[in-house]
Amino acid sequence: MNHSSAFAVLFLVSASALAAPPEQKVSARGLTYQLRVPENSARGKHPLIVALHGAGDNCANFMRWISGPQATFAKDAILLAPQALKNGSWDKEDLEPLADLVREMKAAHAPTRTIGFGFSRGAYYTFHLGTTHPELYDGAIPFAGGLPGAVPDSDDMRRLPFYVCHGDADDVVPVAESERSVKALETGKVPVKFEKVAGLKHTVDWAAVKRGLDWVNGILDERQKALDDEVAKKIAELEKSLKEKSWEAAAAGFTAITRVPARLAPKLAGLAKAHATSAEETVALAAIAAAGRCGTDGVAALKGIAGTNEKLAPAAASALGETGSPAAAEPLLAYLKTKSDTVATAAAEALGKLGGDAATGALVAGLSNCEALLPASPRRDAINTALKKTTGQSFSKASEWKKWLAESGKK
Repeated sequence: MNHSSAFAVLFLVSASALAAPPEQKVSARGLTYQLRVPENSARGKHPLIVALHGAGDNCANFMRWISGPQATFAKDAILLAPQALKNGSWDKEDLEPLADLVREMKAAHAPTRTIGFGFSRGAYYTFHLGTTHPELYDGAIPFAGGLPGAVPDSDDMRRLPFYVCHGDADDVVPVAESERSVKALETGKVPVKFEKVAGLKHTVDWAAVKRGLDWVNGILDERQKALDDEVAKKIAELEKSLKEKSWEAAAAGFTAITRVPARLAPKLAGLAKAHATSAEETVALAAIAAAGRCGTDGVAALKGIAGTNEKLAPAAASALGETGSPAAAEPLLAYLKTKSDTVATAAAEALGKLGGDAATGALVAGLSNCEALLPASPRRDAINTALKKTTGQSFSKASEWKKWLAESGKK
């Protein structure tokens, strides 16, 4: 990567007046990252840019570059610049910690959309994260890189638009790398557009990035309108079934809404809350699952399901894990403390799926409670398995986990 020294002084400028200074943090899985959040930001109102640096760079320098006056990301965007675990170069051990960090950021900020961007080695890993975890991105703009693996045959992959950029004078990463990658995406029926920038060496053309953002956002805007219209129609049909007490149709109606636009999440979550404890068990279970697709709005809909209800509480625990919201950690901790091993084990598994610091804290608190009151419970193993998943660490006692949390600055 050759921009570090050339631009170090030029881009030591303050971020936009619309954004607070970047913060440097460490994720539960050990990734150092910089995060720039707009001032007076509101959850669910901003796009998220996941920006991956090139080989030999670091997150602080890359943040200065992507937040400088030359960069063409939206001024209200949340900028996330993670740092590779070792030697400043993305490798296979970074993939799952990186995926978990993106999940954590999406859960915390509920971005309007999540766009992957990477330069050089970071572009390779923008490709790699997009093809291994396509559900994490809404679009991707890899610049001067290449696709390190195969393109999976999946609906998530076919909905993910890539705007691939590369300079035709690049003397570090040959432009043929991007050309090969574009052909692979086209063969996999992935929406892709390629911009070969004439005369550009191994650096970023920010005007090309802007064209990429406009192209990706145009696709996403069109899809969003179609999705909003489709889901609004399905919710209206669901309301009609519920009013008429057509329970089979109502259960099917909840199940049919698989993707929930942010503006319609409160409406669907309200319907789910009203029927999550229905005497019609099929309706209740379908409503619970639907609440899990409503993000933070779904958490409120699921809180009313008692941990003593062994028919519905395990489903509610699973749905809470699906919300992706840190707010789900609180009701899941309550489930961890119930007498039912079935409910508690489901809660541990859900917290492992949820991930993030809030989930880790809830799991440690649940383990401490288990050791004190139910030391022989099988939930203990489930909790430790979930903790290993969320942190990458392996301990067995609550005291050991608490010590690690304190030493890593997470408590």
